[in-house]
Parts: sequence; C-alpha cells; structure tokens
Amino acid sequence: MKLHSLRLVVLALACIILGSSFTKTNSIKLENQTVYFWYIPGNDSFFDSNTTANEINEQQNISGYALVNTTAAGGTLLVKGYSNNNYPHTVLPSVLLYGH
Repeated sequence: MKLHSLRLVVLALACIILGSSFTKTNSIKLENQTVYFWYIPGNDSFFDSNTTANEINEQQNISGYALVNTTAAGGTLLVKGYSNNNYPHTVLPSVLLYGH
C-alpha cells in the first residue's frame, strides 16, 4: 500500500469518527412524576394522592372548570398538594391547584 493511500484511509476514518459526534439527539422533556398528597382546603380533608398532571385532569373532570392550573390570578382554590401525608401538616403545600 502506498503512503498516499494510507493517508486517504486515515483521513476517511478521521472524518467518520468526527462526523459521528455531530448526530442529532432528540431531547425529551420529562414530566414531573412526583406524587403529592392532595387535601381539600376548606376542611383540610384528604382527597387523593396523585401526580400534578393527573390531578389537574381529575379536577377538570370533577369540578367542571374549563381550566385548572397553578396560577392563582382570578381562580378558586380547589386542592392543596403536600409532599408528605403528615397530619397536621408540618410543611407548606408544594402545589396549589386553582380552577378558572
């Protein structure tokens, strides 16, 4: 094998190796899968343990509100989500869901 051919092989391998490092990766945004313990705010009674996304869907079906989210502006407090199930509560709620 001539020296010129060997240089072409090395150059081709270098291009393959360097070119493979620039592949496109699909980044997936993971949903928050933390399970919270949900309490009704009026009498502070236990309602459910669920993730935030599942609880939003459940509250929209139960309450009849078109939009349930964590934005307090102009909304009615539906449930409070706590990170633990201690009663009486030893921490502030982690998530508050409002109906609009």
